[in-house]
Amino acid sequence: MISGKMYRFRANDELVSPSYLSAFLRCTQSKEQIDEMKTGISESGMNLTRARFSQIQVPIPPRKEQERITRTINSASERLSRARDELAHIPKLIDRYRQAVLKSAFRGDLTADWRNGEGPKWREVEALRLFDEGPTNGYSPKAAADAAGTKSLKLSATTTGTFILNDQTTKRLLEEVSPEAKFWLRPGDILIQRANSLEYVGATAIFDGPAGQYIYPDLMMRVRIASPTTRLFFWRYMNSPSARNWLKDRATGTAGNMPKISGTLLKVLPVPLPPEEEQAEIVSRIEQRFAAIETIANEFRQAVKHVDRLDQSILDKAFSGRLVTQDPTDEPASTLLERIQAARAAAPKVKQGRSKTVE
Repeated sequence: MISGKMYRFRANDELVSPSYLSAFLRCTQSKEQIDEMKTGISESGMNLTRARFSQIQVPIPPRKEQERITRTINSASERLSRARDELAHIPKLIDRYRQAVLKSAFRGDLTADWRNGEGPKWREVEALRLFDEGPTNGYSPKAAADAAGTKSLKLSATTTGTFILNDQTTKRLLEEVSPEAKFWLRPGDILIQRANSLEYVGATAIFDGPAGQYIYPDLMMRVRIASPTTRLFFWRYMNSPSARNWLKDRATGTAGNMPKISGTLLKVLPVPLPPEEEQAEIVSRIEQRFAAIETIANEFRQAVKHVDRLDQSILDKAFSGRLVTQDPTDEPASTLLERIQAARAAAPKVKQGRSKTVE
């Protein structure tokens, strides 16, 4: 069975190859025709009637050229598919490298040469020792798409471990939160996701938006660290495998409910703490390596776009006569069509007799 929102049709195989027709319906030329024929006032409500669909203009080259076109498209598609498969591995490799950098940083390996062969003069402290304020849970009154109250963050603002502020990561509340409330954010505030799927519990970002214009939701908690160096060090540590795994292993509600961590748990998180000078060097080296990783990530995204553009370019060339060599000895499609029509006209008509009633 097929959906009521789909059309099923069969190509006239004498005149046009089904593979050729299928490829044509994916090219820009056909998409533009279809877009012009759609009816409806919204994207979700648009539809293409059967009558209009039947009016799509299809370029019909000689049958042998159709076969050359589809062979070339299929060959190129196979190569592009292999390229996509190879590219699909890159995000995982990038993430592994980021995690490897953080692991190396917080066990002292990343700055071993900086210490000139000396062992790390680190101590392990509970996270509470680093906080000048907090942890403090946020506030989550009702919000609405047409609300005009206080602006609040969504969880998506910090899920990646880097702060993102835009229309998709913020919302408007129905109420105006008092200017005296403790939930207003200021630059440098550290926001930690205390409840989310297990993958994101503990995700941490530093707020760098304007002061006094946003609050944060109850599913986050905030801490403040006065030292800019220790603040950046703690942020990077919180997104490291060591800290995230420690918190995940102790999260509550992991069997079906949304996993949660508490401020009490965060306070006793063990933090490997070097002297502040080495903290600054660790943060600097992480930033350098992450910048190089981001260059690779940008190149990856460009490569994916290039493959997608190449796929569409091949189709567009195919149906504008620029993909394969045209052979003047090929039988023209017009001649083939005339022969098909003549054969059908000469075919004997099948008489329709009356059905007899059996008594």
